[in-house]
Amino acid sequence: MTDNDLKILWVARTLTNIDFQYGEDILNLDHSAIDAEQKRYIATQLLLKYRERRAPYQQLLDSLRS
Repeated sequence: MTDNDLKILWVARTLTNIDFQYGEDILNLDHSAIDAEQKRYIATQLLLKYRERRAPYQQLLDSLRS
């Protein structure tokens, strides 16, 4: 296994962890007792944060694979 392969594995694992955390956050939000309008707002904010957090790792993974 090369150094590049190890980097790819690390970045892929980081992306998986980010995805898992986002999924947990959304499930917790779905099960919360707050009203639907607040849920939509929070879900939108969570999605924006998720994409922002994930983007640099995805770009790194794409560059490592090329």
